[in-house]
Amino acid sequence: MTINDSLDLVFDIRTDESDKPTLRLFHKTISRDVFELNYRLLSSVFSEIWSQGSFHAMSVGPRIASMVLKDTAKRLFDGSPEEYDNDRNPASSLLEEIKRLSMVLAPTPSGWEKIPVQSALSRNLIDEEEWQEVESSLVFFTSAYHLARKSERTARSKILLGLLKGQTYSDSMATTVSSQTLTVPETSQPATPSSVPY
Repeated sequence: MTINDSLDLVFDIRTDESDKPTLRLFHKTISRDVFELNYRLLSSVFSEIWSQGSFHAMSVGPRIASMVLKDTAKRLFDGSPEEYDNDRNPASSLLEEIKRLSMVLAPTPSGWEKIPVQSALSRNLIDEEEWQEVESSLVFFTSAYHLARKSERTARSKILLGLLKGQTYSDSMATTVSSQTLTVPETSQPATPSSVPY
């Protein structure tokens, strides 16, 4: 995983035998408005994962964060039917927003093609387990990063990158998604509307 100065994340979803990426995922982090709508969920996820110590957070946090998010939503909102049901609950809304802000990067002869996650799943470019792993890592990063004070976010992002075995860069996505000189053509599909109510 890598991160640039504008908080654009890139994950290697799949690598070849020489550890070179064959499929990647690009993600723009959630907005301040989305964070404010979900602060109770994200703070509870952060507390539950990190309260058991840094070893627990480092070893299993990125793998369980989305499950902790769903459990937390049930615990916080299960007694409020108007706020929680199985399909339209705060956890589902946040996970849909995370998915909306993510694009699969698939290599083509002309560069890396950007494909919406749902389209990539429908086309079997990635499977559900691969997406769930990336989704959980995104929840882990989001919960920890956005709860830091602005002045502390750079330091915290470095800690998170260490836990996620990442590195930092400041170039644009088009020049950093590959060590080769590749371009990233824009998808012809319209952007999915945000699931966040305004």
